[in-house]
Amino acid sequence: MALVKVWNDNVFPYKENFKDEKIFINAKDFIEMENDDAVLFKGTFCSPSKDAGGGFKPETFKMIRIEQVKKPVPRTSFFKCQACGKELGSAVELDKHITKEHSDILIEDEEKKKRTK
Repeated sequence: MALVKVWNDNVFPYKENFKDEKIFINAKDFIEMENDDAVLFKGTFCSPSKDAGGGFKPETFKMIRIEQVKKPVPRTSFFKCQACGKELGSAVELDKHITKEHSDILIEDEEKKKRTK
């Protein structure tokens, strides 16, 4: 499962019981959770408390945001010849390679004509 960051965007710390576990997130800070749990945690309603005047206490507001953790993508060769497996640096190099090395195995007549001009 993928881990995500669960941010508390409130200026007050946030705490809640979730799945028999006490969750505490400092103000403007995050915790890491599994993606499915984070979505469920964000979607569960937790009623804000009221103050003596009948208004809601800002420290009980649930201001949760989920951020996907970006993992570095390993560089792979996107320009690999399907005929011989040679890896090339660009689409132009691949096209030149196919024309030079594999024009004899091209199936479409139009493509053959275009490349052998």
